[in-house]
Amino acid sequence: MRRWWIGVPIVFWAATAGAGEWDECQKWQQGAPVVAACTKVIGAGRANKASLSQAYAFRGVAHAFNQDSAAALTDLDKAISLDAANSFAFYNRGVVKRNLADFDGAFVDFDRTVALNPQHSWAYRHRGIIYYQRQEYDRALADYDKSIELGYTGANAFHTRGLAYEAMGQRDRAVAEYRRALTAPDEPDIAQSGRKVAAEALTRLGVPAEGVQSPTGKVESAQRPAPVQAVQGPRVALIIGNSAYQHTSALLNPYNDASALAATLRRLGFQVIEGLDVDVEKMAGRVRDFSRALKNASIALFFYAGHGLQLNAVNYLVPVDAKLVDEADAASETIELNDVLKHMERQAKTNIVILDACRNNPLARNLTRTMGTRSAGIGQGLAEVRSGVGTMIAFATQPGNVALDGVSRHSPFTAALLKHIETPGLDIGDVLRRVRRDVLDETKGRQIPWDHSSLTGPLVLVSSR
Repeated sequence: MRRWWIGVPIVFWAATAGAGEWDECQKWQQGAPVVAACTKVIGAGRANKASLSQAYAFRGVAHAFNQDSAAALTDLDKAISLDAANSFAFYNRGVVKRNLADFDGAFVDFDRTVALNPQHSWAYRHRGIIYYQRQEYDRALADYDKSIELGYTGANAFHTRGLAYEAMGQRDRAVAEYRRALTAPDEPDIAQSGRKVAAEALTRLGVPAEGVQSPTGKVESAQRPAPVQAVQGPRVALIIGNSAYQHTSALLNPYNDASALAATLRRLGFQVIEGLDVDVEKMAGRVRDFSRALKNASIALFFYAGHGLQLNAVNYLVPVDAKLVDEADAASETIELNDVLKHMERQAKTNIVILDACRNNPLARNLTRTMGTRSAGIGQGLAEVRSGVGTMIAFATQPGNVALDGVSRHSPFTAALLKHIETPGLDIGDVLRRVRRDVLDETKGRQIPWDHSSLTGPLVLVSSR
């Protein structure tokens, strides 16, 4: 579990009976036992108002550790209603909201936390990340600086500051921060490895890491592979990334993921049709443009990052203007993945479909409320897809599971894809296996990329000659 749950040390407790239960209630990292202990404290009715607020806050964080976000928010809301100065509750409610991709709500809570407790280094850090997401880089840097000044000096502190400098075009300062991250302590309980991200950033900028261990932790063989010729012929890609959702929480990375992959594929000779933060009309239009461009294509590639959902085992990709109030809206407000596949398999010889769309989707809850007993057809993540001959489909995580959006510039899956897709002489199957290893390492095994292939031969995008 991420160490983002760290809050403010508790320095007050009412002198009441049941001191052992109070002690257990404070051990918020232990999950279920804490829920039971705090429930007893709350039910006893002997705590003063401030201590009762803290008991609700501790129970809320314990619920979060148990992956019960709804119960966590209920308790944290109650804690704040009892004590509007409870910075511990505000901070941890911000963490829960951020993990649910409610970045605006999280920002308000982190902002309130630093107002109540100006020494809270983690609140500054997370408010800075949201400033970075909003492209307010000066404010992001100010918060990163304050967080470091207050004592947060892990590798993630410096790699995020490097990302902000890089986004501002200050390459030398970004490089200095990435180098600093390589020698800072890495936090084993945070899914995003600051050292690894920093090393990858230096590689992207063409800067040697100067003796620092490679991100994989292994010494790569110096033996050169035999020359391999890439598949020749017209290449067409449709790249869509939706972040700025209008009727649900925004996502941090799809816009960045799609932009970066589009630039990479152009370097690899693809004609790229790009859609960033597109509504349903524009998204359908991009699919039509893609279909027209596929005539005589040797390779067709479709990449989608954003919200997706499955309904009765059918996968739907969600434009930024979707509301999904009831079941009928799925047909009119989304794009069905099978429709895109039909266009590809009808015209191109070889097809690659890459979906970084398995995030937790709040819009699915709208359908659950309106569909009643039929809501059993709404599955978690995306459903498994079987393709025709000549097609490979890659998911950011296995069917039915939820992928991570990440706290860096890119999701863990797309960051790994960008790292490996331009490797000369590497078959696409090997590319995806390397991506899988990196994502497993990055997420501590919580996310397992999955693919299904019916390709009939090797597919190399970059020649090794």
